This record gives sequence, C-alpha cells and structure tokens, in this order.
Amino acid sequence: TENEALWEILHLQDVGDNKFCIQSVPHGTFLWSDGRGKARTVGAPAATGWTQWVLQEGADGAVRVTSAAHGRHLAMDADGRLYTSDKTGGWETWRLKDADCCFLSCADHSTQLSCDPSGRLCSSQNEKLWEVWRLVDAGGERFWIQSVAHGLRLSSGSEGHV
Repeated sequence: TENEALWEILHLQDVGDNKFCIQSVPHGTFLWSDGRGKARTVGAPAATGWTQWVLQEGADGAVRVTSAAHGRHLAMDADGRLYTSDKTGGWETWRLKDADCCFLSCADHSTQLSCDPSGRLCSSQNEKLWEVWRLVDAGGERFWIQSVAHGLRLSSGSEGHV
C-alpha cells in the first residue's frame, strides 16, 4: 500500500548463504511461495526453503526479491495482489525503504528492549512490533529512542531509572 504504517514493517532474517526469511514484524508471519506462483504468509519458516528469499540488486537501487527454492520473483499486479513470476519487469521490481526502525538487543544474550502492549518497558526474546524502536532527531546531534508501537520515548530520571 502507499500507507507507511506499522503493518508495513518487515524484518529480513538472515539464514546464511545470502538468503533471508522475510518476516512481518507486527504479526510474526513469514513470506512463503510455492513454485506455481502462489504467495502468502505462514506462521513459521518452512524447512523446505519456500520461505527463503534472495535480494538481487537491479538498476537504480531497485531489487528483485527472488525465491531461493524455485527462482521465481515476488511480484505485485495493478490491483495490489502478490504472486511470484518468472518475469523480471516492473511488477517484479521493488524498492527498499529505510524506516529508521531497529531492534535494540543486548549483545550478550540476544534479548530485545520491549514496550509491552500496556506501554510498560521490559525485555523480550521476541522480534515483533513491541520490540521495534525508531531513532527520532531531537536536534543538536541528539535523538530520542521512541517505541514504534506506542509512540512513547525512553527517558531517564536523575537517579538513572528508565
């Protein structure tokens, strides 16, 4: 869609060998495609590789999102329906937008900073909507860390409590 809302945030999960699983951050589902052109989302990555994709750089910074399992390219028709195709035209070409969103993870134990559904700060091993943060320019080479789900910003009191 032309909408740039939370539902459009995707996570590229590196599975090695230049392959990625494409995960919807708010829903936790993965992009899947069979060898006949069908594309949909599934709850977990498939062992068959039908949820694994390769990004192929094209002209003008555009990319093709290609199934690692069967070589078909992710496409969208004029009505907004997704499918896969063996063609490489405009309907099979995508632009990646940097939404300045990130996960903030502790390097030692892969736990993400989270803002739970009630807006409470906590930690989580998930990588879903509640764990997505945006860096917002505050001027003067400073920035706020803001929850994408709630719009709440991290702050600290004089005693260091967050």
